[in-house]
Amino acid sequence: MRIDKDANMKERIEFESPSSKWDINNIELTDGGDLFVYGPASQKKNDEYYAETGKKYDNFQFMKISGGKIAFTTATKLDEFEKKLQAAPNMKKIDSYTGKDFEFGNMIFTSTGDIFLNGQEAEIGPKGKGTKYGNIYLFQIGSDGNLKAQFGYKMQESGKEAESVATINSEFENPD
Repeated sequence: MRIDKDANMKERIEFESPSSKWDINNIELTDGGDLFVYGPASQKKNDEYYAETGKKYDNFQFMKISGGKIAFTTATKLDEFEKKLQAAPNMKKIDSYTGKDFEFGNMIFTSTGDIFLNGQEAEIGPKGKGTKYGNIYLFQIGSDGNLKAQFGYKMQESGKEAESVATINSEFENPD
């Protein structure tokens, strides 16, 4: 639903989610008016209340709304992330995105229509205090919403200072 400044409903878009549970982590509005909604999800049959289902995910769901209509909704299985994982050339094996304990960063659009999402593992401490940050990931998503690649960078520092603050990273498109 889109609501104006006076709390009047301006627009309502109905859609059917491919997943029974969708933990929407981010909603991004572009300058052109497109809306992207994304986060981990589970396609497991679920007759329970959302709060009682825990944080067990089996896919990543990505939706684009353009011109007041759903352009696409995709649900990429987590094992697909594993298959498309690429580490930096100097890195040993890195674990794949698991769908939990993750903090998304920037969304970058390329001239070819691909979308890059970056983020970092982020384990929240007991009682919501303190976050421990880990490996950094970048997802390459095609203009159709399907995962093209996952890039990972393993944290090299493991000290308290390195793990207590999120790593700032940005990506820029270049000719090559």
